Amino acid sequence: MRRAVLFGLAGVSAWACSCSGWPSAHEAWRNSKKVFTGEVIKTDPAKISDSDGDTTAWLRVVEPFKGTKAGEIYEIGQGGTSCDWNTRAGQKVLFYLIETEEGGLRMPRCHRSTEVSDATDDLAFLRALPHSASRTRISGLVFRSRRTTGGPEPRMNGIQISIEGEGLLRSATTNGEGFFELLDLPPGTYRVSAAAPKGWRIEFRYVMGSSIQRQATSGTDPAVGLGAKTGVSVNFTLVEDTSIGGRVVSPEGQPIAGVCLDLAPVDGENAQAAQSFGCTDADGRYQLREVPVGAYLVSVNRMGSVSGKRPFGRIFYPGTARRQEAGVVQVDLGAKLTGMDIRIPGFEPTVILRGRVVFRERSPAPRANVKFRGTGSTEPDGATAAADGSFTISLLRGASGELVAEDFSAIRVRCRGLMPGPATSHPLIVTAAANRDGIELRLQSQPCPDSRRLNRE
Repeated sequence: MRRAVLFGLAGVSAWACSCSGWPSAHEAWRNSKKVFTGEVIKTDPAKISDSDGDTTAWLRVVEPFKGTKAGEIYEIGQGGTSCDWNTRAGQKVLFYLIETEEGGLRMPRCHRSTEVSDATDDLAFLRALPHSASRTRISGLVFRSRRTTGGPEPRMNGIQISIEGEGLLRSATTNGEGFFELLDLPPGTYRVSAAAPKGWRIEFRYVMGSSIQRQATSGTDPAVGLGAKTGVSVNFTLVEDTSIGGRVVSPEGQPIAGVCLDLAPVDGENAQAAQSFGCTDADGRYQLREVPVGAYLVSVNRMGSVSGKRPFGRIFYPGTARRQEAGVVQVDLGAKLTGMDIRIPGFEPTVILRGRVVFRERSPAPRANVKFRGTGSTEPDGATAAADGSFTISLLRGASGELVAEDFSAIRVRCRGLMPGPATSHPLIVTAAANRDGIELRLQSQPCPDSRRLNRE
């Protein structure tokens, strides 16, 4: 048995990871020490690593492509950060392993190691070795977006891909796995485009390979630079070109701004199927774009939480709180539905509190945040002070709790960027029995930090 140990990153805290500049399959193979498909025999601990440590995994080589043989077993460590992809026992994985400074092996971060079921592009190149290593290659996959309903993105068959440049125009069509490939193009610069069928549009483009001219991943077909014996991959994601539009209005027909809408499939609602698509503008208008084909219930305030800012529960199109009375909205491919107005049938009674937020010397505190924390309330009401420090906040009638203001911006300027925390007002105990004017919330400034002490620390 051959063993290679990957020295992990024990004790390193996880951080948000942003990946860009992924290699093509050709580059990943060329720059890796070992390349193979393998089975994850086991991991220890069985729980995938979190930010507190690493996971050890044992791999058995199934199909070797570089630097190894079938049946060999490797023991590797897996990092505990958000940039590390960790395997689990039983997975069938295409591994690209590189050598560490300590002589071990590891999977590179932000790389092409992936489950075998997702490695169509890579395996087409690897299984054609060694001949494929001496050819130029532009390849990729076309996906159907599932961002609105969750789950893996399915592949799209029959999408025409065009590659134009160097006096040539070549085309290919995706197969049942959504895969396309064009070989033996002369070195040069090429523009790669996908023909979206009627009712669809390209949502996203992603280029993999270092020999590229990077362009925006949306709105522009990428131009790629192809060198001798190199490859570039271009993936496309298509999304339904559909929309639902209308207004949300009060019982009197007045626009309601800042309320968000959700779609739920008629045949069932769950955490993945019901999605928030957008909120109303100042005129109460909304537009839900890229809605998958299907039959839906459209609603506002899905969670049903009632507050002073939103004094109504969940309301379904065209204007009912009863799910069984909701209108069904049918979305077909390419449909652009308009006039789907939702009229809120009634409001819970509210009261209005008005006042000013000021600093200790009573100068106005523009853009200060005002919050009402109601007793037993799960969602605080809030408002932002105007340029003169004035604010207006709507509360449910009968609500009781604390009204407090806080400000970050002015104190940040005064302390030259050093933040001691927000300036806050003393809580004001209120009961929303009737409209009230003339409230004053005075901010209590905190002393600025000692920059010299902070530098020493």
